[in-house]
Amino acid sequence: MATLIELISELELEISPNVSDDSVLDRRLLAHWIHKQRALWLRNELNKPYRTIDYGITQQILLDIEVADEEDDLVGIGEGFSLFKSTQNLPNLIELHNNAAIVRVTSVWDEESELPKSRYTLPLKVIDFTNIPYSGHGKFTSNKVFVYPLDTKLYLVQPDEDSYYDIITKVKLIGVFENPEDVTGFSESSRYPVSVAMWNYIKGTIIKEDLRNFYIPIEDKLNNATNDITRTGSNEEKD
Repeated sequence: MATLIELISELELEISPNVSDDSVLDRRLLAHWIHKQRALWLRNELNKPYRTIDYGITQQILLDIEVADEEDDLVGIGEGFSLFKSTQNLPNLIELHNNAAIVRVTSVWDEESELPKSRYTLPLKVIDFTNIPYSGHGKFTSNKVFVYPLDTKLYLVQPDEDSYYDIITKVKLIGVFENPEDVTGFSESSRYPVSVAMWNYIKGTIIKEDLRNFYIPIEDKLNNATNDITRTGSNEEKD
């Protein structure tokens, strides 16, 4: 798929015949509309029954992990478990009906670890934070690490003994974010996480809705370098 700068250029080319040369549309505004309509389309689409998340709309982010403070334990993790959190803020994820749009969270292997690297390819268990008090007590889950996003942080709940992992200091999260530009490393020249079909819908919606104050049949009577255009059929023309 195209980069963000290519999508903006395509949008400018699409609307240029119907917007005065004297009208200035800031590219930052066009980018904002693209992010907004993408987030809205994805939220509506992914909340439909039996929808799966296409890897092409995802991004990944690395988060450093530290021991959480006592006041961070808002749900009560219980004895025998320790709470950790990301040091960086987590960009806003697309919100689904029952959870955030997280595809996968894995621990990043530490070269000093005595555990094999292959262990760190297994995903951590992502759950809703309200289920934390009931997680990790089963026969097959007692050594698992549970992960949940809350406010601006990613939290990890790890058993103090017999954990499948060493103490985790970094994780890789793959998810669907509201604004791709909020993800570290993304730039206008990066591949924009959107499919061709989705982009055609987004572009059409921007032209139909967001650009309604600019997308007009207009006349620039003076053909000058100022934005003093008048709309065709205005009261001024009728006088």
